[in-house]
Amino acid sequence: MPGGNAPSVSAVTPAAVVQGNEYDVTLAGFATLWSDQTTVSFGPGITVTRLKAASPTSLVVHVKVESGATPDTRDVQVTQDAQTLFWRNAFTVLPRWKLSALGTASQLSMSVVRLEVNEPQFEFDTSSDLFGGFNGVNVVVSPPLRTQVLSVASKVVDVLVQTDVDATVEAYDVTVVSRAGTLQERRFSATQLVTVTPRASMDLVDGVPANGSIDAPFQSKAYRWESMSGLDAGALGPIVLNVGTNAAGATPRLALVPMSGRFEDLITFASTVAVTPAQGALYWVVVWESSGASGFQYTLTATPARRQAEEEPNDGAAMARALPALPAVLGLAQLPSLTDQDWVKVTAGPGDVGKRLHVITQPGDDATDTVVEVFKSDGVTSLGGASDDSLHEDFFTPPLPAQGDYFVKVSMSSTVVTWDAAQSHYDLLLTVE
Repeated sequence: MPGGNAPSVSAVTPAAVVQGNEYDVTLAGFATLWSDQTTVSFGPGITVTRLKAASPTSLVVHVKVESGATPDTRDVQVTQDAQTLFWRNAFTVLPRWKLSALGTASQLSMSVVRLEVNEPQFEFDTSSDLFGGFNGVNVVVSPPLRTQVLSVASKVVDVLVQTDVDATVEAYDVTVVSRAGTLQERRFSATQLVTVTPRASMDLVDGVPANGSIDAPFQSKAYRWESMSGLDAGALGPIVLNVGTNAAGATPRLALVPMSGRFEDLITFASTVAVTPAQGALYWVVVWESSGASGFQYTLTATPARRQAEEEPNDGAAMARALPALPAVLGLAQLPSLTDQDWVKVTAGPGDVGKRLHVITQPGDDATDTVVEVFKSDGVTSLGGASDDSLHEDFFTPPLPAQGDYFVKVSMSSTVVTWDAAQSHYDLLLTVE
């Protein structure tokens, strides 16, 4: 924009329009002498049908955007008598809708298809069902790929694409259907939107950190893991798989998939999990960040851990059983009543200060509903918790303030009103991250 007292265009509102719609657009100027004879151009595909000078420095124009207008960012041109002013790169034509493939859909990967609808009068049905699915959106991929609707906002839908290890290397068509079977049904289709490329996986070795990076939104990285090759891993104890990062705002997780390489057989999707693999069993591990955060480094580890059986009595800090060096697993513990408490003690070393204690409960029994809380060395002062009352807990404390002993209490959720032996067993997994 020119400086001093030279006439200029200083604002355009709205600054973006959508193909196939009409708008009143207001232009503001500085030191201008605009009149009803002023002309305005927004480039090809946009017709000015009316113009009114509200003042020498303000114009109101009515524009019609053709359905075939090129989506791009363009200049606004204002001509008064022999003088032409430009507002460079100030005006954007948006497509009516856009389907995009985000991440890389290679064999054994997780990626996202995003649908953005810019039409002013359109909104998706954002209601959900009892199982967390979305009522108003369906997805069809041809040839078929496994998909799941991740999120639905009024104008944007994100769809998770899970590509199996044996998926055909080719381009796939995608259709997103809004309000299927109703008078308001809309279909948004893109041919050859998702291209599946050959698998590019790395090896994950027990005890050897695998460092990687997520360089683009919804990118994933795949690993081949054959734990304790040639040994009886079950006799040696569980393996703790963990993926972590120091990057703020990023929370990568790992999808653990069995030898089949099919996501329908998914074992878990978590940041940390304890696994006792069978001898010679092959697994696949896919690292993925579901929020779309990118530009960060992560570390994936497979760490042999010691499993310790629960020993009663352990109903308070004074009776807490000490677990071995972290990571550690308290295996097949049980809450034999609704009021039972299981306490364990862990010791943080000098290198653990400033890190967080990660407390996870996992089956055991699939329906065991636990709550966890962490206490400082006095066994009374809470360091964090109680955890959110989800079915299985995945809880981080604040940074550990000092080395020494910490206590973890596990109890049954207060929402459980009838004790059932088949809903009372759990594994407790503790790591420092």
